[in-house]
Amino acid sequence: MLPGTSTSATVLDSATRDRTRVLLLFSLSGRLRPRDSALGALVDRYDYGRFASHLMTSQDVLPVPMLDEQVAPRRLRLPHGDHGLGLASLRILVVTTPRGDATLVADCAFAGETTAGDLAAWLATTCFDRERIELDDRPLLQALTERLGGRPLALGQNVHQLVFPGGRLQRDLLGADEARKAVLLNEIVYRGRMPWNPAAPYDASLAPTIRNHGVTLSALGRGVSVQAGWAPHVENGLMLVAVGMISALAVLQRTRLTAFATMKANEQALTDSPTEIRSLITRLSAGVNELQLDLAFGVEAYVDSLLIPEMVMEAFQSSLGRHWASATASRTRPAWSSA
Repeated sequence: MLPGTSTSATVLDSATRDRTRVLLLFSLSGRLRPRDSALGALVDRYDYGRFASHLMTSQDVLPVPMLDEQVAPRRLRLPHGDHGLGLASLRILVVTTPRGDATLVADCAFAGETTAGDLAAWLATTCFDRERIELDDRPLLQALTERLGGRPLALGQNVHQLVFPGGRLQRDLLGADEARKAVLLNEIVYRGRMPWNPAAPYDASLAPTIRNHGVTLSALGRGVSVQAGWAPHVENGLMLVAVGMISALAVLQRTRLTAFATMKANEQALTDSPTEIRSLITRLSAGVNELQLDLAFGVEAYVDSLLIPEMVMEAFQSSLGRHWASATASRTRPAWSSA
């Protein structure tokens, strides 16, 4: 069990959390091919509870842990300070898919109470200034690259921040009236960058079959999800879904650019002989095959509900997918429901 949580003797999907936990998920550019590691499988690194049996049958397509370290919280430095939110624990992971698409995960638990405003500022810093985050007075990714054998990696374009409120913030979110709850969620989901407009409509898009008013809550935008009242194994399952979606989005962006480059190469190719034509066709065919593999094993494997075919996970995955697929998602109000 993670620090700051408590459950009853019966393992429920809901729980009370004393400390706020935030998972920072950053896509990484550059391929990091999986290799044999003493870390084992991702399913062995976290407690997935009743979801573990699903993951055991899908291990071959799951991301592989390449790095997993407990880090002293004081070693992590943010460019604008910690906004009054000291960390109680910090765990850093780098995972990569069988196709070599890597994701950086920073698993953070805060030492004291967290207000929505302070948390929003912390989320904004760790998102918009992520390239300036340091570990031991060096850029975070530079420090991690050495631990990964010197393989060059860079932060990608895609970020998702999973917020699991604890303490007073969890109680406020679960017990507040709808107006107060909306203000708190707007502050967190938009990282303090969007003023609250009570007249604007919102889309309560999560499936009503998973609503449990006052016990659990799910709210999400394009870059931030707030999940309150869930047990640790559910939190970890949601993390795995988000990692898959982050990775799939990065692959989609890469394959789109590659497809355009392939089309352009075909249009501009100057071929004067059958040999040159055959060589061009071979190169283009190999490129298309790689694109098909990326789409099949880098996208489809993570955007369907087969990895964890459970109601809570499917609702989160579906809602997150809709937000990322919408061109106007970042300018609309987040979808939330008492779940």
